[in-house]
Amino acid sequence: MPADTPFRPGSYEGFLGSSRVVLHLAWTAGDLPLLTIDSPNQGGFGMECTDVTIAGRSLSFAVPAVKGSWSGALEEDDLTLAGTWTQGREIALKLVRDTFIAAVTPSPIDGIWLGHLSVDEHAYRIQLIVKSDQAGRQVASLDSIDQRATGLACTQVSFCGDRFSFEVPSVNGRWAGTLSADLNRLTGRWTQLVDRPLDFERQTQIARVTPLPPPRMLPALPPVAVADLGSQLSRDLEAISTDGWLSKGNSGGVVIGVVQGGERAIASFGAASAASIFEVGSLSKTFT
Repeated sequence: MPADTPFRPGSYEGFLGSSRVVLHLAWTAGDLPLLTIDSPNQGGFGMECTDVTIAGRSLSFAVPAVKGSWSGALEEDDLTLAGTWTQGREIALKLVRDTFIAAVTPSPIDGIWLGHLSVDEHAYRIQLIVKSDQAGRQVASLDSIDQRATGLACTQVSFCGDRFSFEVPSVNGRWAGTLSADLNRLTGRWTQLVDRPLDFERQTQIARVTPLPPPRMLPALPPVAVADLGSQLSRDLEAISTDGWLSKGNSGGVVIGVVQGGERAIASFGAASAASIFEVGSLSKTFT
Protein backbone atom coordinates (compact mmCIF):
# COMPACT_ATOMS: atom_id res chain seq x y z
CA MET A 1 0.00 0.00 0.00
CA PRO A 2 1.43 3.40 -0.92
CA ALA A 3 2.53 5.30 2.18
CA ASP A 4 0.74 8.49 1.14
CA THR A 5 -2.67 7.02 0.25
CA PRO A 6 -5.67 7.60 2.56
CA PHE A 7 -7.43 4.50 1.19
CA ARG A 8 -7.09 1.72 3.76
CA PRO A 9 -7.57 -1.93 2.84
CA GLY A 10 -10.76 -3.56 4.03
CA SER A 11 -14.46 -3.95 3.29
CA TYR A 12 -16.71 -0.94 2.66
CA GLU A 13 -20.45 -1.53 2.99
CA GLY A 14 -23.52 0.40 1.80
CA PHE A 15 -27.02 0.01 0.39
CA LEU A 16 -28.57 0.67 -3.02
CA GLY A 17 -32.18 0.92 -1.95
CA SER A 18 -32.67 -2.32 0.00
CA SER A 19 -29.81 -4.13 -1.76
CA ARG A 20 -26.61 -4.48 0.25
CA VAL A 21 -23.33 -3.70 -1.49
CA VAL A 22 -19.86 -4.59 -0.18
CA LEU A 23 -16.67 -3.25 -1.77
CA HIS A 24 -13.41 -5.05 -0.95
CA LEU A 25 -10.22 -3.01 -1.30
CA ALA A 26 -6.74 -4.51 -1.16
CA TRP A 27 -3.28 -3.52 -2.33
CA THR A 28 -0.91 -5.75 -4.28
CA ALA A 29 2.78 -6.13 -3.46
CA GLY A 30 3.42 -3.64 -6.25
CA ASP A 31 1.19 -1.00 -4.59
CA LEU A 32 -1.62 -1.43 -7.10
CA PRO A 33 -5.26 -1.28 -5.90
CA LEU A 34 -7.29 -4.48 -6.22
CA LEU A 35 -11.06 -4.07 -5.92
CA THR A 36 -13.94 -6.53 -6.01
CA ILE A 37 -17.59 -5.95 -5.16
CA ASP A 38 -20.39 -8.11 -3.75
CA SER A 39 -24.16 -7.77 -4.08
CA PRO A 40 -25.15 -10.45 -1.53
CA ASN A 41 -28.93 -9.98 -1.85
CA GLN A 42 -28.66 -10.78 -5.56
CA GLY A 43 -26.17 -13.63 -5.21
CA GLY A 44 -23.30 -11.63 -6.73
CA PHE A 45 -19.89 -12.19 -5.11
CA GLY A 46 -16.34 -11.26 -6.07
CA MET A 47 -17.26 -9.20 -9.13
CA GLU A 48 -14.10 -7.67 -10.57
CA CYS A 49 -13.70 -3.90 -10.61
CA THR A 50 -11.79 -2.47 -13.56
CA ASP A 51 -10.60 0.98 -14.68
CA VAL A 52 -9.70 1.74 -11.07
CA THR A 53 -8.47 5.32 -10.72
CA ILE A 54 -7.21 6.88 -7.49
CA ALA A 55 -6.20 10.54 -7.41
CA GLY A 56 -5.70 12.06 -3.99
CA ARG A 57 -8.91 11.30 -2.12
CA SER A 58 -10.92 10.57 -5.29
CA LEU A 59 -11.78 7.06 -6.47
CA SER A 60 -13.57 5.64 -9.48
CA PHE A 61 -14.05 2.16 -10.90
CA ALA A 62 -16.21 0.14 -13.28
CA VAL A 63 -17.97 -3.21 -12.71
CA PRO A 64 -18.27 -4.82 -16.18
CA ALA A 65 -20.31 -7.79 -14.88
CA VAL A 66 -23.29 -5.52 -14.21
CA LYS A 67 -22.42 -2.67 -16.59
CA GLY A 68 -22.11 -0.27 -13.68
CA SER A 69 -19.59 2.23 -12.36
CA TRP A 70 -18.92 4.28 -9.23
CA SER A 71 -17.11 7.55 -8.70
CA GLY A 72 -16.65 9.64 -5.60
CA ALA A 73 -14.24 10.52 -2.83
CA LEU A 74 -13.13 9.53 0.65
CA GLU A 75 -14.67 11.81 3.28
CA GLU A 76 -12.68 13.48 6.07
CA ASP A 77 -13.41 10.65 8.51
CA ASP A 78 -11.24 8.37 6.30
CA LEU A 79 -13.99 5.75 6.61
CA THR A 80 -16.75 6.84 4.23
CA LEU A 81 -16.69 6.66 0.44
CA ALA A 82 -19.35 9.07 -0.80
CA GLY A 83 -20.23 9.08 -4.47
CA THR A 84 -22.53 8.05 -7.28
CA TRP A 85 -23.36 4.64 -8.69
CA THR A 86 -24.25 4.68 -12.38
CA GLN A 87 -26.14 1.77 -13.90
CA GLY A 88 -28.65 3.05 -16.41
CA ARG A 89 -29.25 5.96 -14.04
CA GLU A 90 -27.30 7.70 -11.29
CA ILE A 91 -27.89 6.78 -7.64
CA ALA A 92 -26.12 8.18 -4.58
CA LEU A 93 -24.14 5.42 -2.88
CA LYS A 94 -22.12 5.72 0.33
CA LEU A 95 -19.82 2.92 1.45
CA VAL A 96 -18.45 2.79 5.01
CA ARG A 97 -15.34 0.80 5.97
CA ASP A 98 -15.77 -1.96 8.53
CA THR A 99 -13.44 -1.19 11.47
CA PHE A 100 -14.35 -4.27 13.53
CA ILE A 101 -11.36 -5.89 15.31
CA ALA A 102 -12.01 -9.45 16.43
CA ALA A 103 -11.29 -10.69 19.94
CA VAL A 104 -8.13 -12.72 20.39
CA THR A 105 -10.18 -15.47 22.07
CA PRO A 106 -13.63 -16.01 20.50
CA SER A 107 -16.72 -16.24 22.67
CA PRO A 108 -18.57 -19.61 22.88
CA ILE A 109 -21.44 -18.00 20.96
CA ASP A 110 -19.24 -16.80 18.09
CA GLY A 111 -19.72 -18.48 14.72
CA ILE A 112 -22.09 -19.20 11.86
CA TRP A 113 -25.54 -20.51 12.74
CA LEU A 114 -28.29 -21.79 10.45
CA GLY A 115 -31.95 -22.36 11.27
CA HIS A 116 -35.30 -22.80 9.55
CA LEU A 117 -38.29 -20.59 10.33
CA SER A 118 -41.66 -22.12 9.45
CA VAL A 119 -44.26 -19.61 8.24
CA ASP A 120 -47.48 -20.60 6.42
CA GLU A 121 -46.15 -24.00 5.29
CA HIS A 122 -42.85 -22.46 4.14
CA ALA A 123 -39.48 -23.06 5.81
CA TYR A 124 -37.19 -20.06 5.41
CA ARG A 125 -33.46 -20.48 5.96
CA ILE A 126 -32.25 -18.00 8.57
CA GLN A 127 -28.51 -17.48 9.00
CA LEU A 128 -27.02 -15.82 12.05
CA ILE A 129 -23.40 -14.65 12.21
CA VAL A 130 -22.01 -13.76 15.64
CA LYS A 131 -18.54 -12.42 16.47
CA SER A 132 -16.89 -10.76 19.47
CA ASP A 133 -14.71 -7.66 19.43
CA GLN A 134 -11.62 -6.87 21.51
CA ALA A 135 -13.80 -5.48 24.30
CA GLY A 136 -15.74 -8.75 24.54
CA ARG A 137 -18.92 -7.32 23.00
CA GLN A 138 -20.94 -9.57 20.67
CA VAL A 139 -21.82 -8.26 17.21
CA ALA A 140 -24.40 -10.11 15.10
CA SER A 141 -26.07 -9.93 11.71
CA LEU A 142 -28.95 -11.92 10.24
CA ASP A 143 -29.60 -13.24 6.74
CA SER A 144 -32.99 -14.43 5.50
CA ILE A 145 -31.46 -16.41 2.66
CA ASP A 146 -34.62 -17.45 0.79
CA GLN A 147 -36.02 -13.92 0.97
CA ARG A 148 -32.70 -12.51 -0.32
CA ALA A 149 -32.28 -10.22 2.68
CA THR A 150 -28.70 -10.22 3.94
CA GLY A 151 -26.68 -8.34 6.52
CA LEU A 152 -29.61 -7.29 8.71
CA ALA A 153 -28.04 -5.56 11.71
CA CYS A 154 -28.78 -7.00 15.15
CA THR A 155 -28.98 -4.77 18.22
CA GLN A 156 -29.32 -5.39 21.96
CA VAL A 157 -27.12 -8.47 21.53
CA SER A 158 -26.79 -10.17 24.93
CA PHE A 159 -24.95 -13.34 25.96
CA CYS A 160 -24.86 -14.31 29.63
CA GLY A 161 -24.27 -17.85 30.87
CA ASP A 162 -26.14 -19.97 28.33
CA ARG A 163 -28.76 -17.28 27.55
CA PHE A 164 -28.52 -15.44 24.23
CA SER A 165 -30.81 -12.83 22.68
CA PHE A 166 -30.86 -10.09 20.05
CA GLU A 167 -33.20 -7.77 18.19
CA VAL A 168 -33.46 -6.99 14.46
CA PRO A 169 -34.97 -3.49 14.24
CA SER A 170 -35.27 -3.42 10.45
CA VAL A 171 -37.92 -6.18 10.59
CA ASN A 172 -39.24 -5.55 14.12
CA GLY A 173 -38.06 -8.98 15.21
CA ARG A 174 -36.47 -10.48 18.31
CA TRP A 175 -34.90 -13.84 19.16
CA ALA A 176 -34.21 -15.28 22.63
CA GLY A 177 -33.02 -18.68 23.69
CA THR A 178 -30.20 -20.82 25.07
CA LEU A 179 -26.89 -22.28 23.93
CA SER A 180 -26.55 -26.05 24.31
CA ALA A 181 -23.90 -27.59 26.57
CA ASP A 182 -21.93 -28.84 23.54
CA LEU A 183 -21.97 -25.26 22.10
CA ASN A 184 -23.42 -26.47 18.78
CA ARG A 185 -27.13 -25.64 19.07
CA LEU A 186 -29.22 -22.57 19.85
CA THR A 187 -32.77 -23.32 20.98
CA GLY A 188 -35.25 -20.47 21.18
CA ARG A 189 -38.15 -18.41 19.85
CA TRP A 190 -38.43 -15.76 17.14
CA THR A 191 -40.96 -12.99 17.76
CA GLN A 192 -42.17 -10.90 14.81
CA LEU A 193 -45.86 -10.04 15.24
CA VAL A 194 -46.30 -13.66 16.35
CA ASP A 195 -44.09 -16.02 18.35
CA ARG A 196 -42.53 -19.00 16.54
CA PRO A 197 -39.88 -21.61 17.39
CA LEU A 198 -36.52 -21.04 15.70
CA ASP A 199 -33.50 -23.22 16.48
CA PHE A 200 -30.02 -22.84 15.02
CA GLU A 201 -27.25 -25.36 14.33
CA ARG A 202 -23.59 -24.35 14.21
CA GLN A 203 -22.09 -24.31 10.70
CA THR A 204 -18.56 -24.29 9.32
CA GLN A 205 -19.28 -22.27 6.16
CA ILE A 206 -21.45 -19.28 5.30
CA ALA A 207 -24.48 -20.06 3.14
CA ARG A 208 -24.86 -17.57 0.30
CA VAL A 209 -27.87 -16.35 -1.62
CA THR A 210 -28.37 -18.23 -4.90
CA PRO A 211 -28.19 -15.87 -7.91
CA LEU A 212 -31.49 -15.11 -9.59
CA PRO A 213 -31.93 -16.85 -12.96
CA PRO A 214 -31.84 -14.50 -15.95
CA PRO A 215 -35.28 -13.17 -16.91
CA ARG A 216 -37.14 -15.11 -19.59
CA MET A 217 -38.90 -12.79 -21.99
CA LEU A 218 -42.05 -14.12 -23.64
CA PRO A 219 -42.65 -13.21 -27.28
CA ALA A 220 -45.27 -10.58 -28.04
CA LEU A 221 -48.76 -11.97 -28.66
CA PRO A 222 -51.56 -10.70 -30.87
CA PRO A 223 -54.58 -9.19 -29.05
CA VAL A 224 -56.64 -11.75 -27.14
CA ALA A 225 -60.43 -11.72 -27.07
CA VAL A 226 -62.00 -11.28 -23.64
CA ALA A 227 -63.53 -14.76 -23.84
CA ASP A 228 -60.07 -16.27 -24.44
CA LEU A 229 -58.29 -14.35 -21.68
CA GLY A 230 -58.49 -17.11 -19.04
CA SER A 231 -57.09 -19.85 -21.26
CA GLN A 232 -54.29 -17.63 -22.54
CA LEU A 233 -53.24 -16.62 -19.01
CA SER A 234 -53.36 -20.27 -17.91
CA ARG A 235 -50.78 -21.06 -20.57
CA ASP A 236 -48.63 -18.03 -19.70
CA LEU A 237 -48.62 -18.83 -15.97
CA GLU A 238 -48.35 -22.61 -16.30
CA ALA A 239 -44.75 -22.81 -15.06
CA ILE A 240 -45.26 -20.89 -11.80
CA SER A 241 -48.69 -22.46 -11.28
CA THR A 242 -47.15 -25.95 -11.42
CA ASP A 243 -43.89 -25.31 -9.57
CA GLY A 244 -43.72 -21.77 -8.24
CA TRP A 245 -45.35 -19.16 -6.06
CA LEU A 246 -48.79 -19.82 -7.61
CA SER A 247 -48.59 -23.59 -7.08
CA LYS A 248 -50.74 -25.52 -4.59
CA GLY A 249 -49.71 -24.95 -0.99
CA ASN A 250 -48.18 -21.52 -1.64
CA SER A 251 -49.83 -18.26 -0.60
CA GLY A 252 -49.37 -16.40 -3.90
CA GLY A 253 -52.51 -15.42 -5.77
CA VAL A 254 -53.47 -13.41 -8.85
CA VAL A 255 -56.84 -12.17 -10.05
CA ILE A 256 -57.20 -10.40 -13.40
CA GLY A 257 -60.42 -8.75 -14.51
CA VAL A 258 -61.23 -7.21 -17.90
CA VAL A 259 -64.27 -5.32 -19.16
CA GLN A 260 -64.35 -4.58 -22.88
CA GLY A 261 -67.33 -3.55 -24.96
CA GLY A 262 -69.73 -4.68 -22.29
CA GLU A 263 -68.08 -8.11 -22.08
CA ARG A 264 -66.63 -9.09 -18.70
CA ALA A 265 -64.08 -11.76 -17.76
CA ILE A 266 -62.33 -12.66 -14.50
CA ALA A 267 -59.43 -15.11 -14.25
CA SER A 268 -57.93 -16.25 -10.94
CA PHE A 269 -54.81 -18.28 -10.16
CA GLY A 270 -53.08 -19.73 -7.11
CA ALA A 271 -54.55 -19.09 -3.67
CA ALA A 272 -56.85 -16.31 -4.95
CA SER A 273 -60.34 -16.59 -6.37
CA ALA A 274 -62.76 -14.29 -8.17
CA ALA A 275 -64.29 -13.52 -4.76
CA SER A 276 -60.96 -12.67 -3.04
CA ILE A 277 -60.68 -9.30 -1.32
CA PHE A 278 -57.49 -7.31 -1.92
CA GLU A 279 -56.14 -4.20 -0.25
CA VAL A 280 -56.21 -1.62 -3.02
CA GLY A 281 -53.18 0.35 -1.80
CA SER A 282 -51.19 2.12 -4.50
CA LEU A 283 -53.40 0.64 -7.20
CA SER A 284 -55.83 3.47 -6.42
CA LYS A 285 -53.35 5.93 -7.97
CA THR A 286 -54.26 4.44 -11.34
CA PHE A 287 -57.89 5.47 -10.91
CA THR A 288 -57.29 8.90 -9.36
